[in-house]
Amino acid sequence: MKNGSILVIAIALLFFYLATVYTAAAYVNVEIGIKSGDWMKYDVVSDERNFTGWQRVDIFSVNGTFFRFNTTTYSESFGYHYETGKYNMSEMGFHSVAYPDDTIEFFVIPANLKIGNTFYYYNWGATTITSENTETFAGATRQVIYATYEPPTGMHAEATKVEYKWDKITGIVVQFLAYYADGKTSSGKLIDTNMWQPQEVNSWLWYGIILAVIIIVAVGTLFAVRRRKRTS
Repeated sequence: MKNGSILVIAIALLFFYLATVYTAAAYVNVEIGIKSGDWMKYDVVSDERNFTGWQRVDIFSVNGTFFRFNTTTYSESFGYHYETGKYNMSEMGFHSVAYPDDTIEFFVIPANLKIGNTFYYYNWGATTITSENTETFAGATRQVIYATYEPPTGMHAEATKVEYKWDKITGIVVQFLAYYADGKTSSGKLIDTNMWQPQEVNSWLWYGIILAVIIIVAVGTLFAVRRRKRTS
């Protein structure tokens, strides 16, 4: 009986060890789509906090799955506000790791996630990618992934639900909409970044537009001249 109990405990410990190793490996090997020097700027509107302005995020250090960033937030009513934050994506799957107070949640997630992939944000619970589409952000057409975050039951959170869109290749948030219990909302949308270049309109399209304008002006002028001759 004693040997049987030891065997059960040994098997349980083995499963716990394998699960821990698997989780650690999954997060140590996450793809990071950002690098030092990257920056993103967002238009932000918050009815909940009576705020309309912008926020810029500057990545200044990337080391494996760990990176640091600065944020600059501005509105006419509040002026400028500066913060420094950090992420370590290899820790995000462990509920025992405390949520760092100086981190802005979900503004960068692992790169190249697909529909059905799940990621964790410390003790905030799981978030699963639900859909994917192409949309235009900061002047370029990008592959965008979507998810809706809802706080786990019993967890204290300001927002009751947040709808997110991330750029698939880089993992940066491109748009969000947060809902609050009082019916108010907060939203943000990427308006500029150095992580990709705005797409230029095809030069042949410009030539076509210019030619069409010339033809319209010429036809209008000819019509006006003929009408003037008839009335004179």
